[in-house]
Amino acid sequence: MKAAILGNGPSRVAYSPADYDLVLGCNFPWCPVDGTVIVDHAVAGKFANHPELMESVPSFYLSEPIHRKLYLKRNRYPSIQAFLNKCVRVFPHINWESSGHAAAQQAIESGATELWIFGCDSYFDYTVESCTSAHISNNVASPDRYVQRWRRRWQEKVNWNKGVTFNFVRGIDDYTTAVHVNLSKVQKR
Repeated sequence: MKAAILGNGPSRVAYSPADYDLVLGCNFPWCPVDGTVIVDHAVAGKFANHPELMESVPSFYLSEPIHRKLYLKRNRYPSIQAFLNKCVRVFPHINWESSGHAAAQQAIESGATELWIFGCDSYFDYTVESCTSAHISNNVASPDRYVQRWRRRWQEKVNWNKGVTFNFVRGIDDYTTAVHVNLSKVQKR
């Protein structure tokens, strides 16, 4: 099964719809997706408080701490219940795991053996730039620390999932030409 993971970094523009069996967005999807993965409380709060944002997302995958917090508030706020009704999966929170990591794991658990990862610029550069900041405040105090830990988490995902091919896509020349790194094959040599 072939899956696309759509992060929110600048290289997301290299994505074009193709023959993917599953397309998972991260936080705020910027194109049609099968579902979006949320690990950030501020992102979940924005969806729960703005039902119009939910209309374009068919389903949500939520980390357990987010689901628990919203579940406790569901009776006071009807929009939260509507948000929770679109939740198809609750997964355990893992420290230093971004929505991209969590989306990759959800795709793998759904049967994906080939991942194409777009908008994950921290894999290539020391940046946490994201279009998510258009929706919520994204004040990252120490971007280098995030990048280092996120890269380590990607390496762990590859090591733990030997039967899965991880393709990190990066645009070059102002993101007009898509290039990719097949991390799985590099690591298996």
